[in-house]
Amino acid sequence: MLGAFTYLRRLPLLFAMAFLLFAKVAIFDQNRGLRPVPTPPDIDLKKYVSFTADKLKKFSLGFENAEAAFLWIHLLQKANDKPVTEGRISWEYVQTEMITSLDPNFESPYHFASMILPVLRQDKEGTHRILLKWIKKSPTQWLPHYLLAFYLYDVLGDYPKAATQMLKAAELPGAPAHLAALGVRLLSETGALEHTLSTALQFYQVNQGNSERQERLRRRIRSISFVLQKRSWEKALEKFKAANGRAPSDTGEFVSLVDWRPRDLAANEEMFKFLGERFLFRYDSDRRQIESVKSYTELQIDPTLGIFRRK
Repeated sequence: MLGAFTYLRRLPLLFAMAFLLFAKVAIFDQNRGLRPVPTPPDIDLKKYVSFTADKLKKFSLGFENAEAAFLWIHLLQKANDKPVTEGRISWEYVQTEMITSLDPNFESPYHFASMILPVLRQDKEGTHRILLKWIKKSPTQWLPHYLLAFYLYDVLGDYPKAATQMLKAAELPGAPAHLAALGVRLLSETGALEHTLSTALQFYQVNQGNSERQERLRRRIRSISFVLQKRSWEKALEKFKAANGRAPSDTGEFVSLVDWRPRDLAANEEMFKFLGERFLFRYDSDRRQIESVKSYTELQIDPTLGIFRRK
């Protein structure tokens, strides 16, 4: 009887030894067995790697968190800093996918992967997948939305989707004040400035009480309004040329053709008053183009509506 009791007391230790042995074998086989993976986002990872979280769970004996911790330590020890070969996903992504599936509440691997995958490993597909998984797990955290937005515009050049994610991040608790203005900049890259201005006005309204965020949005709104007003003057100039077959001798010849309707862009009277600032332009006959009467410095305007691009 005593022998049986001693044996039962040793079972957890035996289970732990068996788990560690299996995990070591799994990791070895994973390193050896990771094969080229095509990049469409709907592929089944199980067909291309030796072990997945589902397989490990069958042998976990209820110790999924311990498995995740073991794999996490191994990931930190063995992570590579070289760019992944084109057409492959990284071992680091596969490990992160397994860890976060074994222990869904363990967020450190998400933070680690969001840095190493896009920057060092340059694993486009792995980065996209792990950020989408993080957002699905924590939809009310601003950080994964922000990181996905950065990835979408910096790596993929998809500005509409990047703007959507950035503006979503700006709405969430704890988001930095500059995210809303950055989202408006990204939306400006689509070229739909009227829609961008309308979106910026909506964000301005819902951020009553957040003076820093409103001030950043106010500067964006003024810049967009400036560009749209200048475009209305340029359109008036083209109308005059088409109708008269010549360039105007001065601004007064076509100023009546300028069609700027801020009321169409404002959702209510308060926002209409906000867009009531009229910028002054003139026709430069030497350059044959529309110029602002005042300098950008005098107006405190940033005419660059889009985002900074690395050279």
